[in-house]
Amino acid sequence: MNAPLLLLWFATGVLNSPLAAAELLAQSGQEITKKSEAFDCGQSFKAEGEPLVLWHAWRDQEAEALAKVVAACGLPLKVTSSPFEGFPEKVSTALAHGRGPDLFIFAQDRMGQWLKAGDLATQQAVPGRFLPVAQEAFLHEGQSYGLPLASKSLVLFVNRALEEQPLEDLAMVPPRDQPLLWTTLDSYYHAFPFLAAAGAAPFDEAGQLQFPSESDRQGLEMLGRLVNELKVLPRSLNADQAKAAFIEGRATYLMDGPWSLDGLRARVQELEIRPLPKVNGRPLRPFLGVDGVFVSAHSTRLELARSVASALASDRSAALRLERAGQLVPNLKVGAWAKAQGLRPLASQAMAAQVNGYPTPTQAEMLAIWGPAKDAVTAVVRQGTPAEDALSLAKRRIQKMLDPLPPPADLAPWFVVAGLLGVMGLIVVVRRYRADRLTRRSRTPLPTLLGFALPGGLVLILLVGAPILTGLGMSLFARGEESWRFVGFANYLSILASDGLGPTHPLSFWFTLVVTVLWTLINVALHFGIGLGLALLLFRPGLKFRTPLRLLLILPWAIPNYITALAWKGLFDEQFGAVNAMLLTLGLDPVGWWDTGVAAFTANLCTNVWLGFPFMMVTALGALSAIDGDQLEAARMDGAGSWFRLRHVILPQVMPAMVPALLLGTIWTFNAFNVIYLVSGGAPAHATDILVSEAYRFAFEGQQRYGYAAAYSVLIFGILVLFAWASTGVKGRRES
Repeated sequence: MNAPLLLLWFATGVLNSPLAAAELLAQSGQEITKKSEAFDCGQSFKAEGEPLVLWHAWRDQEAEALAKVVAACGLPLKVTSSPFEGFPEKVSTALAHGRGPDLFIFAQDRMGQWLKAGDLATQQAVPGRFLPVAQEAFLHEGQSYGLPLASKSLVLFVNRALEEQPLEDLAMVPPRDQPLLWTTLDSYYHAFPFLAAAGAAPFDEAGQLQFPSESDRQGLEMLGRLVNELKVLPRSLNADQAKAAFIEGRATYLMDGPWSLDGLRARVQELEIRPLPKVNGRPLRPFLGVDGVFVSAHSTRLELARSVASALASDRSAALRLERAGQLVPNLKVGAWAKAQGLRPLASQAMAAQVNGYPTPTQAEMLAIWGPAKDAVTAVVRQGTPAEDALSLAKRRIQKMLDPLPPPADLAPWFVVAGLLGVMGLIVVVRRYRADRLTRRSRTPLPTLLGFALPGGLVLILLVGAPILTGLGMSLFARGEESWRFVGFANYLSILASDGLGPTHPLSFWFTLVVTVLWTLINVALHFGIGLGLALLLFRPGLKFRTPLRLLLILPWAIPNYITALAWKGLFDEQFGAVNAMLLTLGLDPVGWWDTGVAAFTANLCTNVWLGFPFMMVTALGALSAIDGDQLEAARMDGAGSWFRLRHVILPQVMPAMVPALLLGTIWTFNAFNVIYLVSGGAPAHATDILVSEAYRFAFEGQQRYGYAAAYSVLIFGILVLFAWASTGVKGRRES
């Protein structure tokens, strides 16, 4: 029996019993072993020289199994684990500067980006060792650039104790009051199986971008019907909430990935894993991600790195990782061996359930699809937006991210201008030094003065000047596939022109600026009003429990705003949040807080007000404590009422201390990235994004447009400098 047929049968679940696996292996001449030690690593290694460096983002049991593989095969490796979040960006940055690892482990979806940068070395595939779909995920123009280690895709978890009849076709399920298949639709990753069932694919067979297509529209319309009409799928859940419902026995079916297997296996007794069901007779096709080992093209010991990569993808490695961590290894021999031994039966079921998986595209343009596609899904499922309109907006956003770089600008005029400005600046400094009367009358030599100023000046230059100049310089460049290109003011012109979009378009700079200004004004006004009001309340003489109350009100400021933002996001959850629970108690309808711009803005506002008022309160308390009590007593004895004393005695003495606090509060609120990003995430469709969160998206979501994002940052800095200058001028005129 040939290997390709064996691969096909394993992938499609024909090997559905230990006996079948054993018989098939026997027919193919493969020896059935009972221990993973019987598999080999392919070759042995001698401990010579410094070990190679391997980076990975695996956690817990997967990381432990990897360590076992390194020890069992005697691999000359120094293994470094990093958090999954930001791992590909860390790899890209390190490789670009020639300081990256010799090998690294990650999914194939970023391969196109690394190939464009010339960071990957070719590797020799082993015919017949891996499932074809897994090996093909690492092919580019006939060359293999990675070796598969583990595959992951969405599967159907079933609680057989609750199942009345098998779930075959979601479109055939009668309308319901409660969801039947629990999952999250907060990402394009989770929504894609429904779009793929309609024939959608991000790229055509030639590798050209085709999202959004007519099939995407049909799939998105079907998804909206399943959620809002048939109510087979939940409207607004995150992955943890769906998983909790399944564990608690409130859900019969769960669509999730093998990363949840360990937690579910321990809590659901009659657990089974199957392929995803169908929709209108067509199978749901989830993205299939394959973790593989890549070799850096910049490694100084390339052949050794290739040999180590081959050992990491060997039969021994696959057997150990399956045995120790339950990884879904796309290895033919090891998979059949596990079935024959009855080892990790749920892992075998999960492997077979990936039969309809659609390999996650490796094109670099895929990075530009995730965010806009997610927003399109959210608009249709939660806001009732027509699929055609939602996809049209997504297409515009993708085009904006994939716009070609501006043409190169001539550097010569810039050097001339920079030289002239430098000379003019030097002349101004020298003239001011000579004209300064204090300096002329001082007998302190200039070197001594410079010696005193140098330490503070260096700190100021390093911590303030260098970042500003770096951002300013970066804003004049655009990053191409392999290098940076000087483009002058092109990034600024593109931002200010909003690429032809109207000022009311959510992707327009001017729309985001208006949202940012409104966000800042309303927040600072509430911070000031609530903070000053509470300070006046705590300042009242004879108030009981003053100290405990003061400590309690300062608490929101003491807790890290990251934690506070996530807590408030949970409070505003549509189904399980405390805010909607209170509304239901009052007889009001629950609110979808992320469905409209006003509701999402309100949720962000509540969070930031909670975070911001303690600072104003503490500042006001400090100013109130400095007021002479005799003045207040004299005003009281003269018959002045509370309002008169507040207006003519208290506020005139408090406001000088509050003005700097208002200035700082304005700057902090203008750049309140954590609240926007963590609470609403800019929902719906970036309507609640502010300038700093929009700049972040251009830099780290999509095509890594660092120059464009730097230009955004410089504009933000300029706006705040103008505001601070104007505020200082107004304060000076009032004082004079």
